[in-house]
Amino acid sequence: MKYFVLGLLCFICLPNMQAAINGAHLKIQIENYEGKEVYLVKYVGDQAYIKDTLLAEVGGQFVYQSEEKLKSGIYYIVIPPKNEFVEILLTEEEQHYSLQMDHTRLTKDREFTNAPQNSLLQDYRLFMEDRSAIHRSIVGAPQEGEEKSPLDEVQQEQLQALRAEVKTFQKELIEKQPQSLAATIIKTQIEPDFPEFKGSEAERQQQKFWYTKAHFFDPFTKDARLYSSNLFFQKVEQYFERYTAIQPDSISHSIDQVLGMLTSDEEAFRFYYLKFLNEYLQSNYVGMDAVVVHLVNEYMKKGKADFIAADKRKELIGKVSRWETLLIGKIAPAFRSYHLDVEGTLLHKNEEDPNKRFKLSGLLDLHSFKSPYTLVVFWSPTCGHCKKTMPELVKFHKEYQAKGLEVIAVCDKETEDYPSCAQAIKDWDAIHWINTVDPSNNYRFLFYVDETPKMFLLDHKKEILLKGNLKLDSLGPIMDDFIEKDKEGKK
Repeated sequence: MKYFVLGLLCFICLPNMQAAINGAHLKIQIENYEGKEVYLVKYVGDQAYIKDTLLAEVGGQFVYQSEEKLKSGIYYIVIPPKNEFVEILLTEEEQHYSLQMDHTRLTKDREFTNAPQNSLLQDYRLFMEDRSAIHRSIVGAPQEGEEKSPLDEVQQEQLQALRAEVKTFQKELIEKQPQSLAATIIKTQIEPDFPEFKGSEAERQQQKFWYTKAHFFDPFTKDARLYSSNLFFQKVEQYFERYTAIQPDSISHSIDQVLGMLTSDEEAFRFYYLKFLNEYLQSNYVGMDAVVVHLVNEYMKKGKADFIAADKRKELIGKVSRWETLLIGKIAPAFRSYHLDVEGTLLHKNEEDPNKRFKLSGLLDLHSFKSPYTLVVFWSPTCGHCKKTMPELVKFHKEYQAKGLEVIAVCDKETEDYPSCAQAIKDWDAIHWINTVDPSNNYRFLFYVDETPKMFLLDHKKEILLKGNLKLDSLGPIMDDFIEKDKEGKK
Protein backbone atom coordinates (compact mmCIF):
# COMPACT_ATOMS: atom_id res chain seq x y z
CA MET A 1 0.00 0.00 0.00
CA LYS A 2 1.27 3.46 -0.91
CA TYR A 3 0.89 6.28 1.58
CA PHE A 4 0.45 9.99 1.10
CA VAL A 5 2.83 12.58 2.52
CA LEU A 6 0.97 15.53 4.03
CA GLY A 7 3.89 17.32 5.59
CA LEU A 8 3.59 20.60 3.66
CA LEU A 9 -0.15 20.96 3.25
CA CYS A 10 -2.20 24.14 3.34
CA PHE A 11 -5.75 23.73 4.67
CA ILE A 12 -8.44 25.45 2.66
CA CYS A 13 -11.78 24.83 4.34
CA LEU A 14 -14.80 25.37 2.11
CA PRO A 15 -18.25 25.97 3.62
CA ASN A 16 -20.63 23.03 3.47
CA MET A 17 -23.18 24.24 0.93
CA GLN A 18 -25.60 22.58 -1.40
CA ALA A 19 -23.96 22.01 -4.76
CA ALA A 20 -25.57 23.74 -7.68
CA ILE A 21 -26.26 21.84 -10.86
CA ASN A 22 -23.04 23.16 -12.37
CA GLY A 23 -20.96 22.58 -9.22
CA ALA A 24 -19.22 19.50 -7.86
CA HIS A 25 -20.80 16.71 -5.83
CA LEU A 26 -18.85 13.61 -4.78
CA LYS A 27 -20.17 10.76 -2.65
CA ILE A 28 -17.54 8.44 -1.19
CA GLN A 29 -18.38 5.24 0.68
CA ILE A 30 -15.50 3.43 2.41
CA GLU A 31 -16.28 -0.01 3.79
CA ASN A 32 -14.34 -1.27 6.83
CA TYR A 33 -13.17 2.24 7.78
CA GLU A 34 -14.05 3.56 11.23
CA GLY A 35 -12.47 6.99 10.81
CA LYS A 36 -14.51 10.17 10.91
CA GLU A 37 -12.77 12.17 8.20
CA VAL A 38 -10.89 11.95 4.90
CA TYR A 39 -9.18 14.65 2.83
CA LEU A 40 -9.68 15.79 -0.74
CA VAL A 41 -6.18 16.65 -1.91
CA LYS A 42 -4.78 18.35 -5.02
CA TYR A 43 -1.18 18.57 -6.19
CA VAL A 44 0.55 21.61 -7.63
CA GLY A 45 3.88 20.33 -8.88
CA ASP A 46 5.30 18.22 -6.05
CA GLN A 47 3.37 20.08 -3.34
CA ALA A 48 0.11 18.62 -2.00
CA TYR A 49 -2.71 20.86 -0.77
CA ILE A 50 -5.87 19.87 1.08
CA LYS A 51 -8.88 21.28 -0.76
CA ASP A 52 -11.30 20.14 1.92
CA THR A 53 -11.74 17.88 4.92
CA LEU A 54 -14.73 15.57 4.43
CA LEU A 55 -16.53 14.49 7.61
CA ALA A 56 -18.40 11.19 7.90
CA GLU A 57 -22.16 11.49 7.54
CA VAL A 58 -24.87 9.02 8.50
CA GLY A 59 -23.95 5.57 7.22
CA GLY A 60 -20.26 6.40 7.03
CA GLN A 61 -20.55 8.26 3.73
CA PHE A 62 -18.23 11.21 2.93
CA VAL A 63 -19.60 13.97 0.74
CA TYR A 64 -17.90 16.84 -1.03
CA GLN A 65 -20.08 19.67 -2.37
CA SER A 66 -19.29 23.02 -3.94
CA GLU A 67 -21.23 25.55 -5.96
CA GLU A 68 -18.35 25.91 -8.43
CA LYS A 69 -16.76 23.16 -10.43
CA LEU A 70 -13.28 22.15 -9.41
CA LYS A 71 -10.37 22.63 -11.80
CA SER A 72 -10.03 19.58 -14.03
CA GLY A 73 -7.20 17.30 -13.04
CA ILE A 74 -5.98 14.51 -10.78
CA TYR A 75 -7.13 14.57 -7.15
CA TYR A 76 -6.68 12.21 -4.21
CA ILE A 77 -8.85 10.90 -1.42
CA VAL A 78 -6.41 10.62 1.49
CA ILE A 79 -7.34 8.43 4.46
CA PRO A 80 -5.80 9.15 7.88
CA PRO A 81 -4.01 8.22 10.05
CA LYS A 82 -1.60 6.44 7.65
CA ASN A 83 -2.46 8.77 4.77
CA GLU A 84 -3.32 5.98 2.36
CA PHE A 85 -4.57 7.48 -0.88
CA VAL A 86 -6.83 6.78 -3.80
CA GLU A 87 -6.39 8.69 -7.05
CA ILE A 88 -9.51 10.10 -8.72
CA LEU A 89 -10.20 12.32 -11.70
CA LEU A 90 -12.32 15.45 -11.73
CA THR A 91 -13.04 16.71 -15.22
CA GLU A 92 -15.48 19.10 -16.85
CA GLU A 93 -17.74 16.11 -17.56
CA GLU A 94 -17.25 14.22 -14.29
CA GLN A 95 -17.89 16.33 -11.18
CA HIS A 96 -21.04 14.48 -9.98
CA TYR A 97 -20.32 10.86 -9.18
CA SER A 98 -20.01 8.23 -6.47
CA LEU A 99 -17.09 6.07 -5.39
CA GLN A 100 -17.44 2.95 -3.28
CA MET A 101 -14.35 1.14 -1.98
CA ASP A 102 -13.09 -1.20 0.72
CA HIS A 103 -10.46 0.14 3.13
CA THR A 104 -8.84 -3.29 3.29
CA ARG A 105 -8.51 -3.55 -0.50
CA LEU A 106 -8.12 0.01 -1.73
CA THR A 107 -6.18 -0.93 -4.85
CA LYS A 108 -8.62 -3.57 -6.09
CA ASP A 109 -12.08 -2.70 -4.85
CA ARG A 110 -13.11 0.62 -6.30
CA GLU A 111 -16.45 1.08 -8.01
CA PHE A 112 -17.31 4.36 -9.71
CA THR A 113 -20.86 5.35 -10.59
CA ASN A 114 -21.50 7.97 -13.30
CA ALA A 115 -17.74 8.35 -13.90
CA PRO A 116 -16.68 6.53 -17.08
CA GLN A 117 -13.24 8.19 -17.21
CA ASN A 118 -12.48 7.09 -13.65
CA SER A 119 -13.73 3.59 -14.43
CA LEU A 120 -11.52 3.42 -17.52
CA LEU A 121 -8.47 4.50 -15.54
CA GLN A 122 -9.30 1.94 -12.84
CA ASP A 123 -9.40 -0.81 -15.48
CA TYR A 124 -6.00 0.36 -16.70
CA ARG A 125 -4.51 0.34 -13.19
CA LEU A 126 -5.70 -3.19 -12.48
CA PHE A 127 -4.45 -4.44 -15.84
CA MET A 128 -1.01 -2.86 -15.34
CA GLU A 129 -0.69 -4.24 -11.78
CA ASP A 130 -1.43 -7.74 -13.09
CA ARG A 131 1.03 -7.41 -16.00
CA SER A 132 3.70 -5.98 -13.67
CA ALA A 133 3.42 -9.15 -11.60
CA ILE A 134 3.82 -11.23 -14.76
CA HIS A 135 6.88 -9.14 -15.72
CA ARG A 136 8.48 -9.85 -12.33
CA SER A 137 7.80 -13.56 -12.70
CA ILE A 138 9.60 -13.56 -16.06
CA VAL A 139 12.71 -11.60 -15.15
CA GLY A 140 12.91 -12.91 -11.58
CA ALA A 141 14.54 -11.19 -8.63
CA PRO A 142 18.23 -11.84 -7.88
CA GLN A 143 19.21 -12.64 -4.32
CA GLU A 144 20.95 -9.92 -2.34
CA GLY A 145 24.55 -9.60 -3.51
CA GLU A 146 23.92 -11.52 -6.73
CA GLU A 147 24.18 -9.97 -10.17
CA LYS A 148 21.12 -10.06 -12.38
CA SER A 149 21.58 -12.87 -14.89
CA PRO A 150 20.95 -12.14 -18.58
CA LEU A 151 17.59 -13.20 -20.01
CA ASP A 152 17.47 -16.34 -22.13
CA GLU A 153 15.70 -16.55 -25.49
CA VAL A 154 12.43 -17.81 -23.99
CA GLN A 155 12.34 -14.96 -21.43
CA GLN A 156 13.02 -12.39 -24.13
CA GLU A 157 10.14 -13.77 -26.24
CA GLN A 158 7.84 -13.70 -23.20
CA LEU A 159 8.74 -10.07 -22.49
CA GLN A 160 8.24 -9.10 -26.11
CA ALA A 161 4.78 -10.70 -26.09
CA LEU A 162 3.95 -8.97 -22.78
CA ARG A 163 4.97 -5.56 -24.15
CA ALA A 164 2.84 -6.11 -27.25
CA GLU A 165 -0.15 -7.07 -25.09
CA VAL A 166 0.25 -3.96 -22.92
CA LYS A 167 0.59 -1.69 -25.95
CA THR A 168 -2.53 -3.16 -27.56
CA PHE A 169 -4.54 -2.75 -24.35
CA GLN A 170 -3.39 0.85 -23.95
CA LYS A 171 -4.45 1.71 -27.49
CA GLU A 172 -7.84 0.01 -27.04
CA LEU A 173 -8.57 2.02 -23.88
CA ILE A 174 -7.54 5.27 -25.55
CA GLU A 175 -9.82 4.58 -28.50
CA LYS A 176 -12.78 4.16 -26.13
CA GLN A 177 -12.49 7.77 -24.86
CA PRO A 178 -9.81 9.46 -27.00
CA GLN A 179 -10.48 12.99 -25.70
CA SER A 180 -10.71 12.05 -22.04
CA LEU A 181 -8.26 12.97 -19.30
CA ALA A 182 -7.89 9.24 -18.58
CA ALA A 183 -6.71 8.70 -22.16
CA THR A 184 -4.16 11.50 -21.80
CA ILE A 185 -2.78 9.92 -18.62
CA ILE A 186 -2.39 6.59 -20.41
CA LYS A 187 -0.66 8.35 -23.34
CA THR A 188 1.96 9.72 -20.96
CA GLN A 189 2.92 6.09 -20.17
CA ILE A 190 3.39 5.02 -23.78
CA GLU A 191 6.67 5.13 -25.68
CA PRO A 192 6.26 7.04 -28.96
CA ASP A 193 5.93 5.17 -32.26
CA PHE A 194 9.40 5.65 -33.71
CA PRO A 195 9.95 6.07 -37.42
CA GLU A 196 12.43 3.76 -39.10
CA PHE A 197 15.88 5.13 -38.31
CA LYS A 198 18.82 4.47 -40.59
CA GLY A 199 22.55 4.17 -40.08
CA SER A 200 24.74 2.31 -37.62
CA GLU A 201 23.45 1.14 -34.23
CA ALA A 202 25.02 4.18 -32.55
CA GLU A 203 23.47 6.52 -35.13
CA ARG A 204 20.02 4.92 -34.71
CA GLN A 205 20.25 5.27 -30.94
CA GLN A 206 21.20 8.93 -31.33
CA GLN A 207 18.23 9.53 -33.65
CA LYS A 208 15.95 7.76 -31.16
CA PHE A 209 17.24 10.02 -28.39
CA TRP A 210 16.51 13.21 -30.31
CA TYR A 211 13.11 11.97 -31.49
CA THR A 212 12.10 11.07 -27.91
CA LYS A 213 13.26 14.47 -26.67
CA ALA A 214 11.31 16.30 -29.38
CA HIS A 215 8.10 14.43 -28.52
CA PHE A 216 8.61 14.09 -24.77
CA PHE A 217 5.77 16.42 -23.76
CA ASP A 218 3.35 15.67 -26.62
CA PRO A 219 0.50 14.29 -24.45
CA PHE A 220 0.68 17.35 -22.18
CA THR A 221 0.80 19.95 -24.94
CA LYS A 222 -2.39 18.44 -26.36
CA ASP A 223 -4.18 18.39 -22.97
CA ALA A 224 -3.42 21.20 -20.50
CA ARG A 225 -5.40 19.63 -17.66
CA LEU A 226 -2.33 17.88 -16.23
CA TYR A 227 0.02 20.84 -15.86
CA SER A 228 -0.56 21.16 -12.11
CA SER A 229 -0.27 17.42 -11.53
CA ASN A 230 2.49 15.49 -9.84
CA LEU A 231 2.60 13.40 -13.01
CA PHE A 232 3.70 16.43 -15.05
CA PHE A 233 6.21 17.33 -12.32
CA GLN A 234 7.81 13.89 -12.62
CA LYS A 235 8.03 14.27 -16.40
CA VAL A 236 9.69 17.68 -16.05
CA GLU A 237 12.24 16.21 -13.63
CA GLN A 238 12.96 13.39 -16.10
CA TYR A 239 13.36 15.87 -18.94
CA PHE A 240 15.96 17.90 -17.09
CA GLU A 241 17.76 14.77 -15.89
CA ARG A 242 17.84 12.87 -19.20
CA TYR A 243 17.52 15.43 -21.97
CA THR A 244 19.03 18.67 -20.65
CA ALA A 245 22.78 19.22 -20.45
CA ILE A 246 24.08 20.78 -17.24
CA GLN A 247 24.96 23.94 -19.12
CA PRO A 248 23.26 27.34 -18.75
CA ASP A 249 22.07 27.75 -22.35
CA SER A 250 20.63 24.23 -22.46
CA ILE A 251 18.92 24.66 -19.10
CA SER A 252 17.47 28.05 -20.06
CA HIS A 253 16.12 26.55 -23.29
CA SER A 254 14.41 23.72 -21.38
CA ILE A 255 12.97 26.20 -18.87
CA ASP A 256 11.52 28.25 -21.71
CA GLN A 257 10.03 25.10 -23.17
CA VAL A 258 8.30 24.18 -19.90
CA LEU A 259 7.12 27.69 -19.03
CA GLY A 260 5.95 28.20 -22.61
CA MET A 261 3.54 25.29 -22.19
CA LEU A 262 2.07 26.77 -19.01
CA THR A 263 0.82 30.15 -20.22
CA SER A 264 -2.79 28.92 -19.95
CA ASP A 265 -2.35 27.66 -16.37
CA GLU A 266 -1.45 30.53 -14.04
CA GLU A 267 -1.16 28.25 -11.00
CA ALA A 268 1.29 25.89 -12.69
CA PHE A 269 3.28 28.72 -14.29
CA ARG A 270 3.77 30.36 -10.90
CA PHE A 271 4.89 27.10 -9.30
CA TYR A 272 7.45 26.23 -11.99
CA TYR A 273 8.83 29.75 -12.32
CA LEU A 274 9.49 29.89 -8.57
CA LYS A 275 10.86 26.34 -8.62
CA PHE A 276 13.40 27.17 -11.34
CA LEU A 277 14.30 30.54 -9.82
CA ASN A 278 14.97 29.10 -6.35
CA GLU A 279 16.75 26.04 -7.69
CA TYR A 280 19.29 27.97 -9.74
CA LEU A 281 19.74 30.70 -7.16
CA GLN A 282 20.98 27.94 -4.86
CA SER A 283 22.78 25.80 -7.45
CA ASN A 284 26.23 24.47 -6.59
CA TYR A 285 27.18 24.24 -10.27
CA VAL A 286 29.51 26.95 -11.60
CA GLY A 287 27.88 29.37 -14.03
CA MET A 288 24.25 28.75 -13.12
CA ASP A 289 23.80 32.44 -12.33
CA ALA A 290 23.34 32.76 -16.10
CA VAL A 291 20.08 30.81 -15.72
CA VAL A 292 18.90 33.24 -13.03
CA VAL A 293 19.82 36.18 -15.27
CA HIS A 294 17.74 34.59 -18.04
CA LEU A 295 14.74 34.03 -15.73
CA VAL A 296 14.84 37.62 -14.52
CA ASN A 297 15.43 39.29 -17.88
CA GLU A 298 12.98 37.21 -19.93
CA TYR A 299 10.17 36.94 -17.41
CA MET A 300 10.46 39.20 -14.38
CA LYS A 301 11.50 42.34 -16.26
CA LYS A 302 8.75 41.71 -18.80
CA GLY A 303 5.98 41.61 -16.17
CA LYS A 304 5.45 37.82 -16.28
CA ALA A 305 6.38 37.27 -12.62
CA ASP A 306 4.37 39.96 -10.87
CA PHE A 307 3.14 37.35 -8.37
CA ILE A 308 6.49 37.95 -6.63
CA ALA A 309 6.44 40.87 -4.17
CA ALA A 310 7.56 44.18 -5.73
CA ASP A 311 10.41 44.73 -3.27
CA LYS A 312 11.79 41.24 -3.95
CA ARG A 313 11.59 41.80 -7.72
CA LYS A 314 13.42 45.11 -7.39
CA GLU A 315 16.14 43.53 -5.25
CA LEU A 316 16.70 40.61 -7.63
CA ILE A 317 16.66 42.77 -10.75
CA GLY A 318 19.32 44.95 -9.14
CA LYS A 319 21.51 41.94 -8.37
CA VAL A 320 21.11 40.48 -11.83
CA SER A 321 22.15 43.75 -13.47
CA ARG A 322 25.52 43.22 -11.76
CA TRP A 323 25.70 39.46 -12.21
CA GLU A 324 25.25 39.59 -15.96
CA THR A 325 28.52 41.49 -16.36
CA LEU A 326 30.30 38.56 -14.67
CA LEU A 327 28.85 35.61 -16.54
CA ILE A 328 31.18 32.93 -17.84
CA GLY A 329 32.21 33.94 -21.34
CA LYS A 330 32.08 37.67 -20.55
CA ILE A 331 35.18 39.88 -20.45
CA ALA A 332 36.10 40.66 -16.84
CA PRO A 333 35.44 44.26 -15.73
CA ALA A 334 38.20 46.83 -16.14
CA PHE A 335 39.88 46.87 -12.74
CA ARG A 336 42.87 48.57 -11.19
CA SER A 337 44.49 47.75 -7.86
CA TYR A 338 47.71 48.69 -6.09
CA HIS A 339 50.65 46.37 -5.55
CA LEU A 340 51.11 45.72 -1.84
CA ASP A 341 54.76 45.96 -0.76
CA VAL A 342 54.69 43.05 1.70
CA GLU A 343 58.13 43.55 3.25
CA GLY A 344 57.73 47.34 3.44
CA THR A 345 54.31 46.98 5.07
CA LEU A 346 55.61 44.55 7.68
CA LEU A 347 58.38 47.00 8.56
CA HIS A 348 55.86 49.80 9.19
CA LYS A 349 52.97 47.81 10.67
CA ASN A 350 53.39 49.37 14.13
CA GLU A 351 53.04 52.98 12.96
CA GLU A 352 50.45 54.91 14.98
CA ASP A 353 49.06 56.58 11.89
CA PRO A 354 47.02 53.85 10.08
CA ASN A 355 47.79 55.51 6.73
CA LYS A 356 51.50 54.88 7.30
CA ARG A 357 51.20 51.22 8.28
CA PHE A 358 51.42 49.97 4.72
CA LYS A 359 53.47 50.56 1.57
CA LEU A 360 52.17 50.39 -1.99
CA SER A 361 54.40 50.04 -5.02
CA GLY A 362 52.53 50.94 -8.16
CA LEU A 363 49.25 50.38 -9.96
CA LEU A 364 48.16 47.15 -11.66
CA ASP A 365 45.75 47.33 -14.61
CA LEU A 366 44.03 43.95 -15.01
CA HIS A 367 43.34 44.32 -18.74
CA SER A 368 46.94 45.38 -19.43
CA PHE A 369 48.36 42.45 -17.49
CA LYS A 370 49.77 39.83 -19.87
CA SER A 371 49.40 36.15 -19.02
CA PRO A 372 47.92 33.08 -20.78
CA TYR A 373 45.79 32.48 -17.68
CA THR A 374 45.08 34.74 -14.73
CA LEU A 375 43.44 33.66 -11.49
CA VAL A 376 42.05 36.71 -9.69
CA VAL A 377 41.47 35.86 -6.03
CA PHE A 378 39.65 38.05 -3.53
CA TRP A 379 40.58 36.90 -0.04
CA SER A 380 40.75 37.90 3.63
CA PRO A 381 43.32 36.95 6.28
CA THR A 382 40.53 36.46 8.83
CA CYS A 383 38.34 34.25 6.59
CA GLY A 384 38.20 30.62 7.76
CA HIS A 385 37.84 29.24 4.23
CA CYS A 386 40.73 31.40 3.07
CA LYS A 387 43.01 30.05 5.79
CA LYS A 388 42.43 26.58 4.36
CA THR A 389 42.29 27.43 0.66
CA MET A 390 45.11 29.95 0.24
CA PRO A 391 48.02 27.67 1.30
CA GLU A 392 46.63 25.02 -1.09
CA LEU A 393 46.45 27.66 -3.82
CA VAL A 394 50.12 28.49 -3.25
CA LYS A 395 51.01 24.87 -4.09
CA PHE A 396 48.62 24.87 -7.04
CA HIS A 397 50.17 28.03 -8.46
CA LYS A 398 53.69 26.62 -8.17
CA GLU A 399 52.55 23.61 -10.19
CA TYR A 400 50.82 25.59 -12.94
CA GLN A 401 52.89 28.77 -13.15
CA ALA A 402 55.18 27.19 -15.71
CA LYS A 403 52.07 26.32 -17.76
CA GLY A 404 51.03 29.96 -17.95
CA LEU A 405 49.01 30.61 -14.79
CA GLU A 406 49.51 33.78 -12.75
CA VAL A 407 47.67 34.73 -9.57
CA ILE A 408 46.49 38.24 -8.75
CA ALA A 409 45.47 38.18 -5.09
CA VAL A 410 43.38 41.11 -3.85
CA CYS A 411 43.19 41.37 -0.06
CA ASP A 412 39.69 42.14 1.17
CA LYS A 413 40.59 44.58 3.97
CA GLU A 414 40.48 48.30 4.71
CA THR A 415 43.72 50.29 4.67
CA GLU A 416 44.34 50.12 8.43
CA ASP A 417 44.32 46.31 8.20
CA TYR A 418 46.74 45.94 5.27
CA PRO A 419 49.50 44.75 7.66
CA SER A 420 47.37 41.68 8.43
CA CYS A 421 47.22 41.02 4.67
CA ALA A 422 51.01 41.28 4.44
CA GLN A 423 51.53 38.95 7.41
CA ALA A 424 49.26 36.27 5.95
CA ILE A 425 51.02 36.52 2.58
CA LYS A 426 54.35 36.02 4.36
CA ASP A 427 53.05 33.14 6.47
CA TRP A 428 51.57 31.33 3.48
CA ASP A 429 54.68 31.86 1.32
CA ALA A 430 52.50 33.66 -1.22
CA ILE A 431 55.10 36.38 -1.70
CA HIS A 432 55.66 35.35 -5.31
CA TRP A 433 52.04 36.14 -6.19
CA ILE A 434 50.96 39.51 -7.53
CA ASN A 435 49.56 40.78 -4.25
CA THR A 436 47.35 43.84 -4.46
CA VAL A 437 44.82 45.92 -2.53
CA ASP A 438 42.08 48.32 -3.59
CA PRO A 439 41.67 51.30 -1.24
CA SER A 440 38.64 52.46 -3.25
CA ASN A 441 36.80 49.15 -2.64
CA ASN A 442 35.58 49.22 -6.26
CA TYR A 443 36.21 45.49 -6.51
CA ARG A 444 33.25 44.79 -4.25
CA PHE A 445 30.86 46.21 -6.83
CA LEU A 446 32.76 45.28 -10.00
CA PHE A 447 33.19 41.61 -9.03
CA TYR A 448 30.25 41.32 -6.65
CA VAL A 449 32.48 40.17 -3.80
CA ASP A 450 29.97 39.15 -1.15
CA GLU A 451 32.11 36.36 0.29
CA THR A 452 35.72 35.18 0.35
CA PRO A 453 37.55 33.51 -1.15
CA LYS A 454 36.07 34.38 -4.53
CA MET A 455 38.00 33.50 -7.67
CA PHE A 456 37.86 34.32 -11.37
CA LEU A 457 39.89 32.30 -13.85
CA LEU A 458 40.56 34.39 -16.96
CA ASP A 459 42.17 33.59 -20.30
CA HIS A 460 44.63 35.80 -22.17
CA LYS A 461 41.77 38.02 -23.40
CA LYS A 462 40.53 38.35 -19.80
CA GLU A 463 37.44 36.34 -20.67
CA ILE A 464 35.91 34.63 -17.63
CA LEU A 465 36.44 30.87 -17.84
CA LEU A 466 35.43 29.91 -14.29
CA LYS A 467 34.41 31.69 -11.13
CA GLY A 468 33.29 31.27 -7.55
CA ASN A 469 34.83 29.47 -4.59
CA LEU A 470 36.69 27.09 -6.89
CA LYS A 471 37.71 23.66 -5.62
CA LEU A 472 41.39 23.18 -6.31
CA ASP A 473 41.18 19.39 -6.49
CA SER A 474 38.92 19.72 -9.53
CA LEU A 475 40.53 22.89 -10.94
CA GLY A 476 43.68 21.04 -12.01
CA PRO A 477 41.97 18.76 -14.58
CA ILE A 478 39.95 21.73 -15.83
CA MET A 479 43.11 23.79 -16.28
CA ASP A 480 44.73 20.87 -18.13
CA ASP A 481 41.73 20.73 -20.44
CA PHE A 482 41.90 24.48 -21.18
CA ILE A 483 45.64 24.22 -21.85
CA GLU A 484 45.19 21.23 -24.15
CA LYS A 485 42.41 22.97 -26.11
CA ASP A 486 44.62 26.03 -26.54
CA LYS A 487 47.40 23.83 -27.90
CA GLU A 488 45.00 22.20 -30.35
CA GLY A 489 43.73 25.61 -31.44
CA LYS A 490 47.22 26.81 -32.24
CA LYS A 491 48.04 23.85 -34.49
